[in-house]
Amino acid sequence: IATLVGSTSKTASTVTISDAGGYFTSTNVEGALQELGANGQPGRFLRRTFYTAGATWTKGSDVGQIRVTGQGGGGGAASNGTGFGGAGAGGFFDKLITSPLSTYTVTIGAGGTTAGGNGGATSLSGVATGNGGIGATGGTYGSLGGTATGGDINMQGAPGNWGGETTGGNEFYGGGGNGFYGGGAVSGYNRSSGVAGQTNSGGGASGGTTTGAVGGSGWLLIEEY
Repeated sequence: IATLVGSTSKTASTVTISDAGGYFTSTNVEGALQELGANGQPGRFLRRTFYTAGATWTKGSDVGQIRVTGQGGGGGAASNGTGFGGAGAGGFFDKLITSPLSTYTVTIGAGGTTAGGNGGATSLSGVATGNGGIGATGGTYGSLGGTATGGDINMQGAPGNWGGETTGGNEFYGGGGNGFYGGGAVSGYNRSSGVAGQTNSGGGASGGTTTGAVGGSGWLLIEEY
């Protein structure tokens, strides 16, 4: 990028540079290094933060760009004496922000309730949103996963699995849809209590005969470069 001009001094401020490409305003090594640090050099990895609850992200002076991924909360599953399909997972998004603002609000979607409620939305304010998965209250087909908007990649969450009454009168409760990293509830036969989606997985729940279960809450990851 730049070459040193004849100097035997080891003091950076007195070592001049010849910068034919015009990359620096400074004419010495110390100044050029300070400019490199101030510019942030987008592209090298700095740190990442995994959010499991609402927060405010603040841009550091060394940050040039950020990558944001997230998923809405999974749907909950109700109780029902007849087996039924599982709840859907939350919607997933992936977004690269090359010129981030100074702050963003992080919102994490709650898992759906034990009454078969839909999951809540996870979002980075003004950028992208992963909507919650649809809750399960009955019927053989699994519920749909949530949608997503605003990302470079937007993926609908996985649907819940099939459930119903099988030959011989057994009640089968379909498993919940898996989140991006898994976490959907397992399926099961003739059980009294439903199974919850894993916390902060975005996975859907699976029901039971007498007690429902909550969906897995959502999550959001910010990687700084």
